[in-house]
This record gives sequence, C-alpha cells and structure tokens, in this order.
Amino acid sequence: METKDIVKTAGAMLSKASGLSIRQLVNDAHVVAEYDEQTESDCVVEIQRGKYKELFFTDVRNELRAINLPKILDKFAKGKYGYNKQSRLLICQYIPAPIKAELKKQQINYLEASGNCFIQRDNFFLYISDQKVTQARVTDKNKVWNATGIKFILALLTDKDLLALPYRSIAAKAGVALGNIGTFITELKKEGFLEEGQKKNMFLLNNKKELINRWVELYATILRPRLRIGTYRCAPHQNWENNWQQILETVNKKEGNIIFVGGEPAGSELTGQLVPEQFILYTNRPEIEIIKLLKLIPDPTGNIELLEAFWHDELNTAHAKRGIAPELVVYADLLASMDSRNTEIAALLVN
Repeated sequence: METKDIVKTAGAMLSKASGLSIRQLVNDAHVVAEYDEQTESDCVVEIQRGKYKELFFTDVRNELRAINLPKILDKFAKGKYGYNKQSRLLICQYIPAPIKAELKKQQINYLEASGNCFIQRDNFFLYISDQKVTQARVTDKNKVWNATGIKFILALLTDKDLLALPYRSIAAKAGVALGNIGTFITELKKEGFLEEGQKKNMFLLNNKKELINRWVELYATILRPRLRIGTYRCAPHQNWENNWQQILETVNKKEGNIIFVGGEPAGSELTGQLVPEQFILYTNRPEIEIIKLLKLIPDPTGNIELLEAFWHDELNTAHAKRGIAPELVVYADLLASMDSRNTEIAALLVN
C-alpha cells in the first residue's frame, strides 16, 4: 500500500474512533521543504482538535517488524534532527501488538491503519487500543502459513540442500506429512519465494530475506504460543545464572541432547557477546521429566521459559550437537524480546 493510502486510511479510522481530523499536508511549500531536508520524514500530517492544530513529521510504513525497531527508536530519539520525539509520528498499516506495547513504553507516537494509536504532544494525549486489525492485514489463509507450513519453512531455510531431495525425504526432515509438500511448494512458487531450477522438479529459493521476515512474524504469532509449556525458576542454591551451561551440559550428556537453548543463552553461545538474563529452553521430553532433571520450580514470573522442540530430529541444524536450537528460531526469540541489545545480537545470526 502506498504512503498516501496508508495515511488516508489511518486518518479516516482515527477520525471515526476519536472525532479528530487528520490530513496530510501537500501544498504548504515551506513545511514540505522543511520536513524533506531536515527531518528525513515521509510526510507531514496535521491533527486538528477543535481550534488547535498539531503538526507531526511522519514516518510511514506498511508493516513494522521487531528488527526495524532499534532504527525507529534511534530516529525518534529526543533532539535528533532538531525535533523532539513528540513532534514525530509513526503511521503503519499494521503494527504487531508487542511492538505497539514497546513503542508506548518508549513514548513513541504511533498510528495504525485500524485507528489504534498512542499520540502524546504537549497537553494533547490520545491512546486507542481496542480497534480491530484492518482486513487488509488478516493473516494469509494459504496452508504454507499455518503451523505445519511454518515447520516446513524452517526446514527450507535451515537445510540448503532440502529442495534437491525427493518429497518423501523433504517431509521426513521437515517433520510434516508427505501430502503437504506439493501444496507448500506450489504456494511458495505463486508468492515468488521459489522458482524452477534447471532440472525437472528442482527449485531455487527466492527473496530469502523477505521469507525469513514472514517466518519470524508468523512463528511468533501462530506456532510459538502453541509450543509454550511453562515458566520456571531455579532454587537459589543452584546459582542458575552462573551455572546454566554446566547444568545443561551435564543433563544433555547423560540423557542424549534433550534440551536446546534458544533466545539469550543461545545468543551467548553463538556469539560470546551476550550475558543471558532470560532463558528459553526447548525440549522434546515431558514437562515433569525436565522439572526433575533441572530441579525447576513453576513460577509465572520466573526467568526460565520451557517450550516444545518442534523441529524434527532429521533436520540438519548446525549446532544441535551443542544443545542449541536452529539459528532461525534463536533469531526469532531474540527479536521477540524487544530488547535493543538482543536485536543487535540477532542481526549477527541471520544474513
């Protein structure tokens, strides 16, 4: 959707929800020159409340993803380009709920095409969070974007030789039913993510970066919530924060790699540049068994999250023998944390 259409749609929905009027300024030469040269914004919008009018230098995006958040926070930082962040407004067709929460926490003004917004300026404050997401942003109904398809795409992005295999072998490595493979490949071809190779029934991956972005978003919203087992803490005498590597290594050596780290501990293992505070663990064993092995205590505020390891044992993951989840899963975990440091570490993992 083009910038003007996103602004127009968001303005109409905001007016409907709040009674305020919003319009994009296009004819004021002075204002246009100012935002173009000094603020690195896409346009200027005016929000009118009674006789008062507020101008906002506006960044317009179709969709905001976690990996883009640090750049937004930096751009909106107080004093940059000579304008404080209250004079700027982010307008998007769609903003995932966790990112909206982080923008609000950081006091970054935003407006979603649905009319949901957080706008604070001097004596003006508007917060709307109960508007339904616009129909234009309803999740794809293709099978490849459901939970099973997400597992298949993980295998596709993790094993570079997967597409050269027979369908039966692809299904085994991806951990999905054989009957799904043809459908998934057809749908990815239609969406431009696969193209025909030189040999019959051979396919090449296209637009890998965009496919990764789509996977990360849908993994977080569709598959990951189904994998969550619980949240826990360890007793103080275990000194988990300092001994977690040794504890997990001992268990995996004895039991045969049944626990895989994701998120911050995986980022620490893969880069050596992160001291983990929140621990994401994936396992293919029952909850009660892991609780006993690690001596976990159920705690909704604990810093250890346990999830089901959903990838198949036959999938060639680079660091499985080290007890580390697939890099794409680690990448998604780090981005989902909304922590700027974690986002920097995530960028080192996936190219």
